[in-house]
Amino acid sequence: MEATPNQDEATSSGDLAPGLKTFLKVQVALVFLCLLAELFSHFVLHLGAPFDYPLKTREQSQWDFVGFWTNFECFRQPNFFIKGPPFLYPAPIAVAYWIFYSHPHHQLRLFLGFIVASFVAAGWLLGRALVKRGVVPVKAAGFIAISLALAYPVWFDIKQGNIEICVWVVVALGVWAFFKNRGYSAALCFGIAGAMKFFPLVYLGLLLSTRKYRQIFFALFVTAVTTVTSVWFIGPNFFNTWRQIDAAMEEFRTTYMLHLRPDDTGFDHSLFGLYKRLTPQLPPVPVLGHILTAYLAIAAIVGIALYFARIRRLPLINQVLCLSIASILLPPVSYDYTLMHLYIPWALLVLFAQRHSDLRKAVPGLTASLICLAILVSPESEFIYHRLGFGGQIKAVVLVILMYLGLRYPFADESAPAIAAPL
Repeated sequence: MEATPNQDEATSSGDLAPGLKTFLKVQVALVFLCLLAELFSHFVLHLGAPFDYPLKTREQSQWDFVGFWTNFECFRQPNFFIKGPPFLYPAPIAVAYWIFYSHPHHQLRLFLGFIVASFVAAGWLLGRALVKRGVVPVKAAGFIAISLALAYPVWFDIKQGNIEICVWVVVALGVWAFFKNRGYSAALCFGIAGAMKFFPLVYLGLLLSTRKYRQIFFALFVTAVTTVTSVWFIGPNFFNTWRQIDAAMEEFRTTYMLHLRPDDTGFDHSLFGLYKRLTPQLPPVPVLGHILTAYLAIAAIVGIALYFARIRRLPLINQVLCLSIASILLPPVSYDYTLMHLYIPWALLVLFAQRHSDLRKAVPGLTASLICLAILVSPESEFIYHRLGFGGQIKAVVLVILMYLGLRYPFADESAPAIAAPL
């Protein structure tokens, strides 16, 4: 297509797309609102928790990491699961923790450095892609710097010291490999991520929509091998370790899924968490367990039906967006560090918005999607009622809205590779 003078002017101006400016404005405004509310609560009203978060942390910083120091002193020993706090994670997560704990005296600094370095590297790559699309380097760097500096999910992960960053890195590499038409590399990443936490397996939908059936079986094989190898590595007795991990998963289900935890409710944006938060009185644990089983079955059936009826026919950007939302909205528990996964479709939408800004093409639903993403990656801890936060529930509703936008408005990019072609 021959460029018009207006298109040449838009491309040569080097400016950010209007949608990206809107994203920044909404994010800056929400962060400012949160900090203003916390400062007012702290210095004027002299209120304590939960009104002083994030000025003060709810608990010891990086607790999800430092809390397991005692456990990993006994790694590969029989008392790994009983010395220290309960280790309520799948086996591959224990191996990921061990990689950082195997560096004496530098474990925490190495882990926090890995979080920061991962997002800085991703931001650098995205900024370079924006420059290739004609954005002035200073403006591209400013957009990336502000977006990452205000990235609440990254703050939250650093504050908690949660291992979710490892899952995010593996999934992000898988999506990148998929875009590069490296199907087996993508399958490898999705398989490993699925072994670490089950729900990243929804990204196999990308392989299914492009008829990469062998790669799907390879990914499932990788998941099984990663799980079995990790159990063996934790040792020393394979079957005893398997039973301990199974018991830990059951304890996680009872403690976190089947109870409403007041200190955590404002940071849980799952649909099941929304149900628990809005139900006036939760039923007894055995009854709630049956409700949870029904919820998981319904979520699986509806999700699969929605995939085959709509998602697989959408452009690649929409598929990544919808699958990312499903991976953090449908689990029975999903805390705010899992919102990091939204930065994968966010990066795709950023490049898509810049591309269509240069072409002077208005895309229905694009600005609304970027506004939803700005809300989701900003803190809402100031929304408190009866001393309980509602930020997670607000995000759950916004995730549903964003899912609707992703299903309703196709973000078809003429410059996307042929791999994006739907069935």
